Amino acid sequence: MTHVDSRWGLVVLLAVALGVLGSCTNEPLTSTTSTPAASTTASSVTTTSGPTTTTPTTTSASPFQASGPWSVVADHRVVGRTFPVVVWTGSEVVVWGGEKPSEGAWHADGAAFDPVTGIWRELADTPLASRSEHVAVWTGEEVLVCCGRIVGAGASAAAYDPEADQWREISAPPISPAFAEAIWTGEEMLVFGGVGRGGGMIHLVGAVAYNSVTDSWRRLADLPYRLERTADATIGNGVVYAWPSPSQGSTYMPLAYDIGSDEWLTIPDPPAPGPTSPSLVWMGDVLFAYGAGSDPGGDAIGIGVTFEPVGQTWRLAQQAPLEPVSPSEGTDASQKAVRVEGEVYIWTGWVGTDWAEPITRVVAYDPSQDSWRELDPAPIAAQGLWHEPIIWTGSQLITYTDPMLVYTP
Repeated sequence: MTHVDSRWGLVVLLAVALGVLGSCTNEPLTSTTSTPAASTTASSVTTTSGPTTTTPTTTSASPFQASGPWSVVADHRVVGRTFPVVVWTGSEVVVWGGEKPSEGAWHADGAAFDPVTGIWRELADTPLASRSEHVAVWTGEEVLVCCGRIVGAGASAAAYDPEADQWREISAPPISPAFAEAIWTGEEMLVFGGVGRGGGMIHLVGAVAYNSVTDSWRRLADLPYRLERTADATIGNGVVYAWPSPSQGSTYMPLAYDIGSDEWLTIPDPPAPGPTSPSLVWMGDVLFAYGAGSDPGGDAIGIGVTFEPVGQTWRLAQQAPLEPVSPSEGTDASQKAVRVEGEVYIWTGWVGTDWAEPITRVVAYDPSQDSWRELDPAPIAAQGLWHEPIIWTGSQLITYTDPMLVYTP
């Protein structure tokens, strides 16, 4: 696939390494503290040209072992896909679509994981064609899915009701970018940025909004500059914040979109050295951004910055407790962050990874105290998360890694 960047090589190597490990044993990966029993009955489904036609079933699996801080989720065919949509509904993690480097196929099927029971269930058949690099949001009632790279079909979208386990087609979007950003405002799904085809990877400035009540789309003001595919976005107090990544020589400082006035605004530049391709988290009154940056010696380090909208001011956070690494090893955009009450939990990805002992570091930052603390490292080799979120359920942290993990503080 010509759109894949150099980081795909690392992803493929990791997928191969995990496949080799899996071939050495019939037992699933387990918690570092105990061994759960797990079995599945779901059949593997690979779709290359259209929607799946399997009958919805429930995957039989014993609950994962939750006695330690980290537990490994029972395996499922949707685990390990790249560029699916991963959405938390308040009770389940819904995974749909995506691709696997080892399969060379895009998918139009999915499953939902219940962290209380530890059980996967199959999703009903969908009207959507197979796709990857698409977007989805949770409205409080439905999962809205649209855009992406689509097999054998034009732009399309659908809504999934997890309570009824039913899909319904919705109006097709006027644009269908891949690697776009999507935000639910409480009334509309905003979709913006991303890439399209046109003689190569073309980074886009278009933005649209979908109203689920009227089943209609409307165009928004264009972005002032392009959003690269490793960008991130969040929402707070009626403002959408986005941080483009460096691409095609374009500007890549943060943006703010005022929903009420339909206007994109640039905000003051963050203090140097700022993070590249950071994860964004709204903390109730301030925006926190964390990503890879460079120290004076040129090594890659983790950098956090906090933005206060009222005063339009930035503050550089204390240095994260991660060792500097070679720039080639501190891959930007491989981290993910999520708000956990008054802290930010950060899956550090390959930022600060010692490749002699490649564990994934997990840290927590308290913006009110400007202080860091380390959590228990994840029990798997370092993995980057460029598009898949980490999820806070209210009591547990769930990572869409391979294997999927649950952290219980």
